[in-house]
Amino acid sequence: MKSITKCGYIVSVVFLAHSFTSIWLTTSRANAANPDWRAQWIWQAEDGPANTWVAFRKEFDLASVPDEAVANISTDTK
Repeated sequence: MKSITKCGYIVSVVFLAHSFTSIWLTTSRANAANPDWRAQWIWQAEDGPANTWVAFRKEFDLASVPDEAVANISTDTK
């Protein structure tokens, strides 16, 4: 049983290290692409009832198709 616990611990540490590294690299790349981007929050007009979830979408038009697109996305559990 100890070897399973130790193996699970090692897998968890490796997974977390990989996750944080991936997030850091992605954030660094996004910031390098446009260091002074401005957030445009998508939200409902009024606060809804407690303990509900809301799905949002944003539509926009592009003058031409870019070679690459970066989306900076943030979420909140409020």
